[in-house]
Amino acid sequence: MSQPDPTKETKTPWTAGSIALLVIGVLVMVASGLCSASFGLPILFSPYGALVLIFGGIPFLVGAALVDAARYYRRTSSGRFGRIVLLVCGVLVLLYGVVLTYLEWAEPGGQGLFAVTRLQAGLAGIVIATALLIIALRIRRRNRADD
Repeated sequence: MSQPDPTKETKTPWTAGSIALLVIGVLVMVASGLCSASFGLPILFSPYGALVLIFGGIPFLVGAALVDAARYYRRTSSGRFGRIVLLVCGVLVLLYGVVLTYLEWAEPGGQGLFAVTRLQAGLAGIVIATALLIIALRIRRRNRADD
């Protein structure tokens, strides 16, 4: 009976969760990259160029972090990048959602973009931030040599 070769590295097969994280991450990266490139390049070198980097860069970082989280669950990444980016972006989105929700309760009736109230946008931000933080907290520190 032959023994498995200990020098060969075995990869964990793709699971439904890792495939979902990969697909969502790639979709977020492609969408934010295309929007930033098509609408942001003309404004990039204007005084408002930093806004392109903020509004296009943060979603792109979140997409890259979701791809890194998918690779972490497949044991081909340490997950450090994904954990850091998802924690930071999750906290920022959570603060933004709380501020929008508070503003709606302090001054009701404020309309945002696409006729979405600040309350709806704030609650959606809180839900998205909670999902990002849950994903980030499930990533544990692991060295590549531990696999």
